[in-house]
Amino acid sequence: SHTALRIRSFVKSSTFDMFCGVLILLNAMLIGWEIEFKATNGHSSEVLASLQTAFGVIFMIELALRIFGYGKDMLSSDQWRWTVFDSVLILTFLSDVIDTMSSSSGDGMASTAGIGRVLRVARFMRTLRTLRLL
Repeated sequence: SHTALRIRSFVKSSTFDMFCGVLILLNAMLIGWEIEFKATNGHSSEVLASLQTAFGVIFMIELALRIFGYGKDMLSSDQWRWTVFDSVLILTFLSDVIDTMSSSSGDGMASTAGIGRVLRVARFMRTLRTLRLL
């Protein structure tokens, strides 16, 4: 469809890649601040947790745009591993959100949060590689 072609053109642009790269860099910085805050204060920050949620939603939208724009070609291109990796990140994010919502203590930084941070930092490393190629 015409809409899918427009979205595909948009997500293939270097501007979109740079924008996403900046968001990933900002998210990696936020992860560092969040870890430092928790180590210093002994508890999580609601503001930082809210920002992490906002980044998670943005990354979900990014993946949805890529999937809608590329369709099944996403899994047959040379980037399929990154599609799977990004999907795992989103699933980890959703798991964190569900864990936070169901946590009776109010501190949802439980089991999957650490895994999610490691995966997001790995995604940041991917961004550095992408920026180097530009």
